[in-house]
Parts: sequence; structure tokens; C-alpha cells
Amino acid sequence: MGNVLDTNRQQQVVALGRLGCPLRRIERETGVRRETASAYLKAAGIAASGRGRPGEGKGKPAGVEVRSVLEAPRMRAADERHYAAAAVT
Repeated sequence: MGNVLDTNRQQQVVALGRLGCPLRRIERETGVRRETASAYLKAAGIAASGRGRPGEGKGKPAGVEVRSVLEAPRMRAADERHYAAAAVT
């Protein structure tokens, strides 16, 4: 059988999880790794608080703005020359 936390430590992890504390805070307060705390909370049927602000929806996927800029249509070379000549005049 693998290592098991003592009952006092288990109760601390579950109590903090019920209060809605994020895993990083549970780790800081109890000394139990986030992964371990997450497993104990999952076994107790408690949703572990993840990253981000509570109550807000999921964030945007990374790189959305970058993709939209790269996919923007580019000016034709003739149009670029026209605008460059107009700017000089």
C-alpha cells in the first residue's frame, strides 16, 4: 500500500477544500502537495479550486489574438505602393 496521510492532515485538506481554498493555498497551509490534496478532495467529492478568479468563466485560449493578426488579409503590393506614394505627396 502507498503512503497515506494521517487523519489529521486529511481532515485539514478536506476542510480547506470545503471552504473553497485553492490548491496552492492548501499546499502552503498544510504542507501537502497540490497533486496529493487534489486526489484527497476528489475522493471526498469536492471540486478543487483551480487557477483564475472564482466565479468567472473559462479564459480565452492562448494565442487567439496572435492567430487573428497573422490570418488578417495582407494588402496587395500595388495598393501598398499607392498608399506609400500618397503619403509622400
